[in-house]
Amino acid sequence: MNFSSKILETKKIIGMTITGASINIGLLKQVKPDVVIVEEAAEVLEPQILAVLGPWVKNLILIGDHRQLPPPVETYTLKQNHLFDTSMLERLIHNKLPNVELSRQGRMLPSLCRLLSPIYPFLGNNEKVVKKLRAPECVESEVFFWNCPHEEEKAERSHVNNHECERAVRLTFFFISQGYQPSKITVLAAYQAQTFLINREIKKQLPEYLRGIGFKRELVSFKAELDPSLIKRGNVVDITDTVLEQGRVLGAGGQKVKTGRYILKSPVPDGQNEKIEVQLEPSNLQPDETPEVSTIDRYQGAENEIVIVSLVRSNAEKKLGFLGTEDGRNRMCVAQSRARCGLYFIGNVECLRSANHWRELLDMLQERGCVGDQFPQRCPRHPHIQNFATEANEVGFVCKQLCGKAFGCGIADHVCKRQCHPDEGSHHADKCVYTVQKTYQCHESPAHVFETPCRIETESQPCPFIEKLRCKRGCHTLKRMCGQNTESLVNGCTNRCPTQLACGHECPNRCSQVCVQDGDCQILKRFDCPVCPDHKKIWSECNSSAQQVAAKCKSKCSKLLACKHHCNELCSEECTTRCEKRCKKLLECGHLCPNKCLEECGKVSDCKVLKLFDCPAFPRLHRRIQSACNSNQAELAMQCESRCSRQLDCGHPCGEKCCDPCTKQCEMPCPKKLACGHLCPQKCSEECGKVSDCRVLKLFDCPAFPQSHRKIQSACNSSQAELAMQCESRCSRPLDCGHPCGEKCCDPCTKQCQMPCAKKLECGHPCPQKCWESCPRASCRALCGRPCGSCGHACEERCCDPCKCLQPCIRDLDCGHVCGMKCHEACKCMMPKKVLCQRTTGRPHEVQGLCGERDEDIASRCQEACGEMLPCGHTCKKTCSACMPHQPAECNEPCGRDLPCGHPCDRPCGECETTCGACLRCTKPPAPKAMPKPATKRMPRPAAEAPRPEPQPEVPRAAPRPELPRRRVVDDREEAGPAPRRRDDRRGHERRRASPHREERARKPWRGRDRGRRG
Repeated sequence: MNFSSKILETKKIIGMTITGASINIGLLKQVKPDVVIVEEAAEVLEPQILAVLGPWVKNLILIGDHRQLPPPVETYTLKQNHLFDTSMLERLIHNKLPNVELSRQGRMLPSLCRLLSPIYPFLGNNEKVVKKLRAPECVESEVFFWNCPHEEEKAERSHVNNHECERAVRLTFFFISQGYQPSKITVLAAYQAQTFLINREIKKQLPEYLRGIGFKRELVSFKAELDPSLIKRGNVVDITDTVLEQGRVLGAGGQKVKTGRYILKSPVPDGQNEKIEVQLEPSNLQPDETPEVSTIDRYQGAENEIVIVSLVRSNAEKKLGFLGTEDGRNRMCVAQSRARCGLYFIGNVECLRSANHWRELLDMLQERGCVGDQFPQRCPRHPHIQNFATEANEVGFVCKQLCGKAFGCGIADHVCKRQCHPDEGSHHADKCVYTVQKTYQCHESPAHVFETPCRIETESQPCPFIEKLRCKRGCHTLKRMCGQNTESLVNGCTNRCPTQLACGHECPNRCSQVCVQDGDCQILKRFDCPVCPDHKKIWSECNSSAQQVAAKCKSKCSKLLACKHHCNELCSEECTTRCEKRCKKLLECGHLCPNKCLEECGKVSDCKVLKLFDCPAFPRLHRRIQSACNSNQAELAMQCESRCSRQLDCGHPCGEKCCDPCTKQCEMPCPKKLACGHLCPQKCSEECGKVSDCRVLKLFDCPAFPQSHRKIQSACNSSQAELAMQCESRCSRPLDCGHPCGEKCCDPCTKQCQMPCAKKLECGHPCPQKCWESCPRASCRALCGRPCGSCGHACEERCCDPCKCLQPCIRDLDCGHVCGMKCHEACKCMMPKKVLCQRTTGRPHEVQGLCGERDEDIASRCQEACGEMLPCGHTCKKTCSACMPHQPAECNEPCGRDLPCGHPCDRPCGECETTCGACLRCTKPPAPKAMPKPATKRMPRPAAEAPRPEPQPEVPRAAPRPELPRRRVVDDREEAGPAPRRRDDRRGHERRRASPHREERARKPWRGRDRGRRG
């Protein structure tokens, strides 16, 4: 078990897509979930669900709507001929598997829900949810079918309708102008090409339209440090809250960054991984400013406030394509169930009426008056002003009346003077456009009064009063804020003093401070070195002396020592008396003196300079020797690394180094030849060997088969026996059977021939044994192939077995069916048939069996619940086949009869007693005293005891009542034993019913109950 499965086993719920579940089937086998829930099961292919269902699954829950679009299937043959697009949910529902259907919806307005009644006849409304929805006030009705008779146009493998596109775009802009957010509007189209056309027109016209209606965007351009991985195609950058939390975008200079879509203006270098500085500008269209445009198929499962549907098809032949098929009915269901508040169709009414499902929808809309050539618009604030648009350019009228609504500031004269417009919170107090006189949180008296926009709250804001003053020197302009002291501000000017000193520098103090003296100027400036003007400039204070400037010089000293070398110290330090440079005098050998400048010069014997010398022994043959200048001949001879050039007595050169002594044993190979003609394998200094010692390899013929076998490579001194043991060719000797020996030539010949036997058996089949084995007589394992008896089929058994036809029998039986058994078996019909079991008095049961069985035998296997009424009044819970004849004494249902004490009996029906267990548990124990011995006989009831109530009529029973334990008398009270322990009688009763031995205990005296009460 891997790490992932260990983590998943600790979780109660695991979420996966159906594709992800198929990929991770190995992980599911380890986790083994008991319950599998499939959401949108009607859109999932059945093989995809079967791929994730293992033997560990106990419950499968499918959630979906099979009346909407089926799963997509690309191959037309699989879809048309094999119903591959039928989901498991739809197949199970059509096969009448028990299912539960949604009874109340909370998505749309009730009036929109009623349009779905032909598809969902029993669908109601969740009133608590749908009462919060509001229909658009800018249209006469929440649903309308706008007739567009203009012809469609043929696109590449699709269809488009330009007039419907214009109407859909203008309707979208109209709802935006009425205060709906673009994200609350969806445009659906039946064809993909129509969605491309609508989406292109919206993106092209929407920015200009938003500017025309006064839409203001809060985003501005800014500089930022950006993670290059955020840049998408077209230099688009989407900044979200998650991106800001991760710190992948930072505003330059700490500027606050707002979420939205931006366009990158500055170029980005290639291969950049770290953050880069860029210029970002807001995009013309933000993600939340663009309505969603989609096909009907892809929008299944989604919803929105306003949905506009373009149906595209419009032609004189009234061809609807897939809109008129059964799939078109599903698409119609999807299209009209996506809207929550407003649903508006655009299409050709006459063309769509050629399909039954569209005709049914149009008739319902016609009864409401929601079908027409003119789209009904109205002002939501002035309902009496209406407009009916026939074409797209007439949509989006503007109400000419003034708004006149008062702002939320509470001043009576402050009313909105704009033309009629959507509210959208534009009349709040913070939107008031008037100006009034207001005071701030002022620190002076009287308070300062300002002309301020009414929407600004000034009571908690600081006073913006500013007074311009001059400092005491009159050279600077100061700004006095509300509450500041004038004298302290004028006398405490913090600006730089403008006075110029005698040295030419400005005074470094503040304007309110005393100016510094001319000799105290601390401003740094550059000086020449007083010792050597050629040195680099020296930075020092303006009032520095020549000694102070010289002490700061960091250049090398330019003075000459006695040896004519320059001083090696800094200019600001004292000159040294000891020169550290090398002596430039020459020794007798011609090399420079190795000592320092002021030290005594050395001798020639001290010279360690390396130079090249000839070898003393072989000056012309050996390479030159690099050694110290003062080396002698003996030292040079000991350093020669070349090979010695002297010849030994054998005529070979010495192989040692020139500096080592010459060897006495020559290590070169012996040049002499043996009698076989090969060179001697010994060294020159060793004695020559014999022919038997020659190990040179050469090729030999095989001693047994020199012409047919390949050559043998062996040592020169190999014998015939050794050559015969090395031959790897196959032996060419024939065996007694005539087959060649299959072993190697170097191995002994085999006595058991491994070739297949060439003989034939008595049945005519070739012998399956090897050549050396004996042929079998009656055990041939080959297929028979002979025709069987009367059927004429070829026998498929082995030759040694009796013939038995395994082909399916095709004889016609008396019942009219074809025999389903094998040809060698007795004919028997295996077709299923159903028989009604009428053994009970109630409704007959339907039992599945085979056509060849008797009806009585099939009915005897009935597994349905009996349901027969028992004499005790309960219903029999056994299966129909195990129930007959009925035995009332075996009823295990709770009795439920009222006992004489008034409590209901809590025993099983066949074990009912007159003694009430509840009464015994409720009785308090007596005061502690000596317990008398239990009576062995039943004692009479005391006279003071209340009389018994009249006995109830007994229920007839089939089995005798089990024997009860003997009672005893304790403290004038008759009991069956000590008070039992408190327990849940109902739970204990269910536990007794669940016991597998309950029937056996019902037939025996229940001693276990007595023991439990005593324990």
